[in-house]
This record gives sequence, C-alpha cells and structure tokens, in this order.
Amino acid sequence: MTALLSGVTVDMRDAELAPEGAVLSIQSAMSGIDILVPASWQVVCEIDPVFGGVDGDRLRENPEQEGPVLRIIGSVVAGGLTVR
Repeated sequence: MTALLSGVTVDMRDAELAPEGAVLSIQSAMSGIDILVPASWQVVCEIDPVFGGVDGDRLRENPEQEGPVLRIIGSVVAGGLTVR
C-alpha cells in the first residue's frame, strides 16, 4: 500500500487470515493510515517512522500468543499509522 498526501482507511475486519499469516507492506509520506483488523488477529509492526509514528491497541504485546500473525512492514514519513 502506498499513500502520498492522503488519508487511507483499510477495513480488514471481515477478512480471514491464512493460518501461516500474511504481510502488508506500507509506504506512506505525509499521510495517515488506519488499519482495522479482527480481534482474533495478532499484529506485528515493523515500520520505520521518520517524523511520524505508529500507534494502536491491536499491536502484539505477547510474542508467545498463538494464532495467525499479520506483519505490517515499511515506512511512514511525516505521517502516522494506527492499527485498531
């Protein structure tokens, strides 16, 4: 996903994650991205923020927890990424 000078909301709450998980690649500049995921998913963010940030109540806190994992990778420049 690429966002430039924009706002993006990705609603994945009705999606099903493969048992082996998935990877979502983000490239964002001067944009805000909101990603909505089901409560049963584990989410790991590997984002490089530059003058920006990553936030969310869905980020994986317990690496021992089982279940499929959505890895979000990429960079956020002068913007923000929120995972809810």
